[in-house]
Amino acid sequence: MHTTRRRTRRRRRRAVPWRAALLVAVLLGMGGCGAGDVEIADGQRHRGDITLAVGNVDIGSDCIVEGGVSLQAGNVDVGDRTLIEGPVQVKHGNVVLQEDVQVPAVTVIGGTIELGRGTVVTGPVRLTSGLVKIGGARVGGQVQLVRGRLEVDRGSVLEMGLRAVNPGSSLRDSTYVVIKSGARVAGTVEVSGSARLIVETGADTGEADFTGIAPGGGP
Repeated sequence: MHTTRRRTRRRRRRAVPWRAALLVAVLLGMGGCGAGDVEIADGQRHRGDITLAVGNVDIGSDCIVEGGVSLQAGNVDVGDRTLIEGPVQVKHGNVVLQEDVQVPAVTVIGGTIELGRGTVVTGPVRLTSGLVKIGGARVGGQVQLVRGRLEVDRGSVLEMGLRAVNPGSSLRDSTYVVIKSGARVAGTVEVSGSARLIVETGADTGEADFTGIAPGGGP
């Protein structure tokens, strides 16, 4: 692991959510370990997994991580053209992958996932409670959303479709999907519960198989 002082030009860091702050206190009270921040400078190689109970992982541009990233609470920010060979998993936090990042899978429970232009996730993207913003990235696996918002922006490609669920206990209209003009979605598009799907004019869904609700419809 390579640890450096913060570089002069840094990306915006998100605050750790209040649930994460509460978890910090619990872990410290239990004598938990693995709290702190990990920073990897531009162009560096990290061998093995990065695992933290609480903290932030800041990976620079043009890096290689020979493993995955796992946090119980905190944020992951990955710079341009970085390769992460294992899955990225966060509970109570945020994952931001900048441009041209490569990773096999992303999972977040309670937070946000942001995928920048040219980023490739070869497997699934999963989120429970929060926001997924796909900003010109390609996702090879299914995008799965339980409660929250999914935005598929121009230039994005979902090769295996998406599944959005708004459980019966959730507020009506608390889950919705927007496929914007210039995005392409193939595979099965499944929307269930009281979730809403909006497909803008100019979105390419010709190869998609819609299940559960008509495009542009809603409860």
